[in-house]
Amino acid sequence: MNDYDKILVERVALNDRDLAGSVVRFPMVHGERDGQRRFYAIWKRIADGRRAILLSNGFAAFRSSRTHVDNAAHAVALVATDDRAAGRVYNVGETDALPFGEWAALIGKQMSWGGQLVVRQSDEMPAHLRDERPDMWEHHLVADTSRIRRELGYREAVSREEGLRRTLAWYADVPAPDPKTAGNLDYDAEDAALVTIRGPAVH
Repeated sequence: MNDYDKILVERVALNDRDLAGSVVRFPMVHGERDGQRRFYAIWKRIADGRRAILLSNGFAAFRSSRTHVDNAAHAVALVATDDRAAGRVYNVGETDALPFGEWAALIGKQMSWGGQLVVRQSDEMPAHLRDERPDMWEHHLVADTSRIRRELGYREAVSREEGLRRTLAWYADVPAPDPKTAGNLDYDAEDAALVTIRGPAVH
């Protein structure tokens, strides 16, 4: 999956005179049948009754455009059936890109969780939760989606809250083959780190 370049495929689709090509660029897509289970690590810890969840401050602040899978499909259908889309490139995603810490808080609210998100420097995290590189969260991935909204009248078919509800319900209905790996779990290490961390939680 790392041995190809999407931009090269886009050039083929847009430069072939015999092909009325359009390009739809997706954000991070969550929802039912998402093999990456993008919010699973937070959901699993809450489902397991954890009262505190650790996040590095870089990860908590990281912003990326996101949307539910039904909204991504809706965008494709809209582009594929509108002649005005020929030769155009469209970004898809919600109008605002929340920091991951806010997504985690929304998950907690959906699940009526009474615990705390504890946000600290990466070097205070247990080894499995530390950032691989100090700068890995410095570059946000936020797309401007105004073109598809303006030119084709795109609007989300599924709200943020409903999309998140469906995603979390799918996690419960379809267990991960290896929950520990999928959730990057090591509760013993997390408990040990929480004992040494002092001060109020950020969230």
